[in-house]
Amino acid sequence: MMFADRRRTRFVVGWGALVVLAVAAAGQAPAARLENARLRVAFDSDTGRLTEFTDPHNGHPFVDGAPDDALWRLALTLPSGARELSPADAAAFSFARPEESMDTLELTWAGFGLDDAPALRVTVTVSLAADGSTALWRIAIEDTAGLPINAVRFPRLP
Repeated sequence: MMFADRRRTRFVVGWGALVVLAVAAAGQAPAARLENARLRVAFDSDTGRLTEFTDPHNGHPFVDGAPDDALWRLALTLPSGARELSPADAAAFSFARPEESMDTLELTWAGFGLDDAPALRVTVTVSLAADGSTALWRIAIEDTAGLPINAVRFPRLP
């Protein structure tokens, strides 16, 4: 992934959790999803909202999946005052699977409409651990234009 702005500020938070991700079946539109014998996790391909986190063997859901729950929340201090952002504030969402890894998914939100940080971007990376039962969750907050980050709430599971 290339970024035009060379003045990037990067803030990264990591957290371990039970999660897995996959790709949709051939012939269908790509999906932000993966499944193994222990877990099925899916994200909405238009918004990045967590839509499924279940045990594929018995169908047991591990999360509620309430539509108003955001995967992350970010509190910034702008010159005009404090502001909290979530995925719902982004004008653009995309997801990709890095070429070198079939067990990693990157979810990216951008276009927050902030005059003080017009290129602000939030990227969540979820990587499946080798044992198949755990995943690593990371969040990168980039191009903050030096704005102070007061709080990061991540991951937020419904």
